[in-house]
Amino acid sequence: MHETKPTVTFKAVKIKIGSKWCVRVTFPSEVPQELFSFVTEAEAKEWIARDSVAWLKLYRDGKYA
Repeated sequence: MHETKPTVTFKAVKIKIGSKWCVRVTFPSEVPQELFSFVTEAEAKEWIARDSVAWLKLYRDGKYA
């Protein structure tokens, strides 16, 4: 039987103080994490598109990848 990995979502979010952006990673059974600091929403979305899969493979030894 094939084991299904829990769904993880990545979203660009504006930081409340200042004008920076971060990437919010939401896990099914953990507290969401806010990663990095980006100048623009476009930069945050580009990181999601380009680097989020690789980051997820490294996070907790690939538990969610």
